[in-house]
Amino acid sequence: MDVLITPSPLKGTIKVPASKSILHRAIIAASISNGTSIIRNINYSDDILRTIEAMKSLGVTFISENDTLTIVGNDAFELSNNLIDCHESGSTLRFLIPLLSLANEAVTFTGRESLMKRPLALYKSIFTKHKSTFKHNKNNVFIEGALRPGKYVVPGNISSQFITGLMLTLPLLSRSSTIIVTEKFESKPYVDLTIDVLSKFGVTIEEGDDNTYYIKGRQSYVATDLTIEGDYSQAAFFMAMGLFNDEIKVLNLDHNSKQGDKEIVTIIKDFGGNITEIEGGYQVTRSELTSTIVDIEQCPDLGPISTAIACLADGTTDVKNAGRLRIKESDRLEAIQTAMNELGGFVLSDADTLTIGGKPKLDGDGDVDSFKDHRIVMSVASISTMCKKPFIIRDADSINKSYPSFFDDFISLGGNVKYISGEIDE
Repeated sequence: MDVLITPSPLKGTIKVPASKSILHRAIIAASISNGTSIIRNINYSDDILRTIEAMKSLGVTFISENDTLTIVGNDAFELSNNLIDCHESGSTLRFLIPLLSLANEAVTFTGRESLMKRPLALYKSIFTKHKSTFKHNKNNVFIEGALRPGKYVVPGNISSQFITGLMLTLPLLSRSSTIIVTEKFESKPYVDLTIDVLSKFGVTIEEGDDNTYYIKGRQSYVATDLTIEGDYSQAAFFMAMGLFNDEIKVLNLDHNSKQGDKEIVTIIKDFGGNITEIEGGYQVTRSELTSTIVDIEQCPDLGPISTAIACLADGTTDVKNAGRLRIKESDRLEAIQTAMNELGGFVLSDADTLTIGGKPKLDGDGDVDSFKDHRIVMSVASISTMCKKPFIIRDADSINKSYPSFFDDFISLGGNVKYISGEIDE
């Protein structure tokens, strides 16, 4: 699906969908609990549907009613389906590889080629050490044999998803385990989020000194009721819209959230943006933006939208510690550089940094390549008000990965969108 966006003023109030990061963790925890959990404020993005389908392979029952999901857990770890299709969901893949090893039988994970290109060498090393099988090629991952309790040394500069996968699994083992995070610990807030969600399901993980985590064995997940807070990474796009329009209120956000992408509030302030806390969220109004330095070491998903904002801030902005963006759904450094420059921006990149020269307005016009990446699509749409001419976003249906209703919400604010090659995929 391609879309034609005609620049238009935006104004209004948006309730952002549930945090995808929290929702993945909560669905998995509820699925391996002995009992029935109720999860409220659900957003059924493609990634979340992949995790739900994967957990059904363990005999878990899901009952959906509007935005409420009832989950009848099953802690027996008996697989009814040994083929897990993760599509493009890195969280589903990396969270479940160690967990489904506990079924102690062969499991094959498959997905899009872009997913299978993402690094998994750490898991291969762990499985090999435990004399279990781990095979990885361009089409799938094959595992057989359960992980065992012990000491796990994990580099902190690859992906926090590996640490979360271990934290979901190790409490269920027969003895205690330790995770030691070495190197530069990037995306630590996602690990903090994992610990917080697991605590709500009765599982305890203790954080010691020097990025060491102590995990008692023989713990059990306890079913619970949980309302999922709104997603700061999705809110970021609407906050950006507010910077270039009269007023946008972004609701369903916890001011005390543990989400790492809450950093968008600080980033906007650093640009000189007018953002104010209101009940249940934030109000953002038109702002005179100036360049700054944006460090996304702990919040890599904010890289594309920070770059888009910088294209309209006076002066030269650096978005640094961005190297891991090259191994996301796309090479996001190349993708956001290409997309913004196609709109008439000025973006350069090297291995780890984006350098952006701000302009008062962008040209728009022509086609913008989304690289089939949901965050590129939403970043481009977020600054459309500041483009002089209409433009086309190619493969805009990639929003289904995380935010299927994005364009509906964008239109509700006054966005002018025309679907020019089919409708949004359901």
